[in-house]
Amino acid sequence: MFNNNAFTLASLLYGILLIIVYFSKKRIRTKETQIYGYLIISSLGAIVFATLTAITMQYSDKIPMITLFCSKGLLIAYALWILLFTHYVIVITLKDGNNEKFKTLLYIAIYLSVFIIFLLPLHYHIENNIVYSYGPSANFVYVLVGFAIVLWLIILGTHKKKIKNKKYYPVFFFIILLTIAIIIQKLNPGLLLITYTETFITFLMYFTIENPDLKMINELEYAKNQADKANKAKSDFLSSMSHEIRTPLNAIVGLSELIKTNNDIDEIHEDATDIVNASQTLLEIVNGILDISKIEADKMEIVETTYNPLKEFENLVTINKTRIGEKEIELRTDFAADMPLALCGDKGKVKQIITNLLSNAIKYTEKGYIDFKVSCINEKDVSKLTISVKDTGRGIKKDQIDKLFTKFNRLDADKNTTIEGTGLGLAITKSLVEMMGGKIIVDSTYGEGSKFTVFINQKIGKEVSKD
Repeated sequence: MFNNNAFTLASLLYGILLIIVYFSKKRIRTKETQIYGYLIISSLGAIVFATLTAITMQYSDKIPMITLFCSKGLLIAYALWILLFTHYVIVITLKDGNNEKFKTLLYIAIYLSVFIIFLLPLHYHIENNIVYSYGPSANFVYVLVGFAIVLWLIILGTHKKKIKNKKYYPVFFFIILLTIAIIIQKLNPGLLLITYTETFITFLMYFTIENPDLKMINELEYAKNQADKANKAKSDFLSSMSHEIRTPLNAIVGLSELIKTNNDIDEIHEDATDIVNASQTLLEIVNGILDISKIEADKMEIVETTYNPLKEFENLVTINKTRIGEKEIELRTDFAADMPLALCGDKGKVKQIITNLLSNAIKYTEKGYIDFKVSCINEKDVSKLTISVKDTGRGIKKDQIDKLFTKFNRLDADKNTTIEGTGLGLAITKSLVEMMGGKIIVDSTYGEGSKFTVFINQKIGKEVSKD
């Protein structure tokens, strides 16, 4: 490593100023800003150790232990900066970059690097006013940097969509700059280029992707966009609700007026049936709104009761068959032969999940069949239920499956104008399934049909309640 007091002092001054400016500013606290703060500190640490190393190497024969400590301290500062920058790349690139496992791996890598650097020997070269250290300990840092650069390129290269974001351009520039510095210093150890490059990169990051003022502006812009989206969602919801509620209400009012002036008993019965159907539709809409409100307010509770699953499933089939009406749909069932006679769980929510899936299948299927299947695996006092509803309906486009469980979202709404609904059913279903510790998956082919599968666990009961 080299002795160039002018560059070293300049880097030291820049490092101190950067720490003062950055930590004195009001800034948004995120994982990446936190890592950047550590990068500034580790960069300043490298400059300090570089300065001490340049001084103590002149007297290495008199103070060998202090010289060794400063030299290895510099190598550790290099390793720390590289590992922190690796974590930074992971956080800004990977969706789960904030996962605790990455933090744990970072700690392990830091401890391991410190141990190896201190364990491996280090030698000094002092000649013609050029001073640097070399040996296995220094070579380990070169290997670590090389491995890190390859890892950065792999991470960024496998996430091409994110790379299109201009935010990543400086990161690529930093990688190229550091790679050039590593190669030059490896070929000419007398140049302490890594220290200055780290300082330069850390300084550039402040003016490009980690400027607190710019981040604050971006955060305000993001908050504004989110508020606009929320406002639009509210407007869309009110518009949708006004339409969805008005339709059954108009039917109820209109048919009630007809009954008042109609003397034909058969027609009155027919109108009364239509009123009941419209009332049930209205009730479903109101219940959906109330349920989603309870879920968002975290007031929805699991109420466990003992129930006969086969009896409840058969009742649901009977109810939903009436919804098919004149459609050419066969509702087929297949319930496990080893289904327990009694289960203990939230019967109401289990029925609501199944009802939502069946009614959704009936809405979007014009002809063919709907398979309602329930299988189970009984282990000790728990029955692991697999509930599936498969239809031959319209199916779902692959790019829309992720939006399927979004509130107030109706896929292909422009094509489904004749189908009533608020877009709350599947959002509620997913929330209820997750509340019970289960999961729901979707398999669909557009134009051919869909299959929804729910996995939930229920306790095996000893007796069935009378209600």
